[in-house]
Amino acid sequence: MGEGGEAVRLLKMMNPIENSRDPKALEHYKGEPFVVAADVSSAPGKMGRSGWTWYTGSAGWMYRIWIEEVLGFQLRGDRLTLKPAIPEDWDGFEITYRHRSTTYEISVRRRAASEARQSIQLVDDGGTHKVTVWIPGRSVPAAPKPQESVLLGG
Repeated sequence: MGEGGEAVRLLKMMNPIENSRDPKALEHYKGEPFVVAADVSSAPGKMGRSGWTWYTGSAGWMYRIWIEEVLGFQLRGDRLTLKPAIPEDWDGFEITYRHRSTTYEISVRRRAASEARQSIQLVDDGGTHKVTVWIPGRSVPAAPKPQESVLLGG
């Protein structure tokens, strides 16, 4: 849906590493820190505990969501399209992709106003190609109109 910040927030919430960063968190989570759980409980007294680890393809689906939906990596035949939906606070990212005998070192960066080159025709020439994909810069909130009041803090 193009909401990179929200997607990353949800993916981090499901990431077993994020749920087991210290012994206390790991004891509560009760799952292996290297296995994506199919279920994380919301039941009273068990909220945040993992369940059904090692039983599903959850890790594969999580990987696909990160790669295809957040980083926007979409491969169709010999054409690679990048349509990232990354959080506003990310400046960009790098990804290395091997297409047959050829390596693509891709940098995705923000630029104020850009015509995004988002589609790459892949070739198999055994070389290394460095590609920069420019995406629009961060959204800048509009300044409040004089008649509006702005409440800062909470």
